[in-house]
Amino acid sequence: METQLNQTNPQNHFNGEWQSLRTIRSQTLFRIGENWDNWKIVALVGTIVFMISGFLPLISASLFDFSFWYSLLNLYASLGQTVETGAGAASVSAGSIGILLTIILYPLAIVLGLVSIARRKIALAAGILGIICWIGAMIAINEILSGIPDIGSPLQYVGLSAYIGFIGSIILIIASAMKPSGVPRQAAPPPAPPPPVPP
Repeated sequence: METQLNQTNPQNHFNGEWQSLRTIRSQTLFRIGENWDNWKIVALVGTIVFMISGFLPLISASLFDFSFWYSLLNLYASLGQTVETGAGAASVSAGSIGILLTIILYPLAIVLGLVSIARRKIALAAGILGIICWIGAMIAINEILSGIPDIGSPLQYVGLSAYIGFIGSIILIIASAMKPSGVPRQAAPPPAPPPPVPP
């Protein structure tokens, strides 16, 4: 009888330790989820989607075996080369204003989107600036390509970047409209005591 008890005691002790570890893990995950309201997750998703849009084609065209695409990152690179060489015209047009809005508001909207994870109301400003950013890009594309004959509507060459950017901006605006959870969540119940060890 004593030998049988000695064999079952380690098993009971192991079960108690395993139950305690599972309870600690659930309490840790509960505390992490308690600090993340739904609007914070939506704001984070909107910011990531908006950020990804800068890596996608802003202008996309294909003709026969030739395909061409131009992203916002390419625009920043070409802008840096223009500054280094001192080239570029000083005239102001709708296209240049659209480009200026895009290159300024894209990083600004990303920064505000990241801040909005902690400050919900800032997500509205981030979303509005994001929409203006991509409207400026579409104005620039329309202005630049409208001077080329026989290409049809310039807006048909707007790439995926602008549309994904619009989606990210709308998600940020939705996050700003979401209400934080005002009712505090109940704490997890205390862990169950381990089963008594037979004498």
